Amino acid sequence: MNFIVNLGSFLSHPIFTPYYIVPIAMLSLWSTAFAWLMQQEQARQAAPLGREPTSLGVPSR
Repeated sequence: MNFIVNLGSFLSHPIFTPYYIVPIAMLSLWSTAFAWLMQQEQARQAAPLGREPTSLGVPSR
């Protein structure tokens, strides 16, 4: 009986309510920001003292 009540409550609300959208949006935002910051840190570590980052496995000119 409890399952039927919960299912009815879940199906009676549209998926675009803030209750469902905000957590997914914040997780996506934080994941994107964290990935971007990690790329910036890796680029900074790859280029100490102002040198350009090099690609491993590709011969330099």
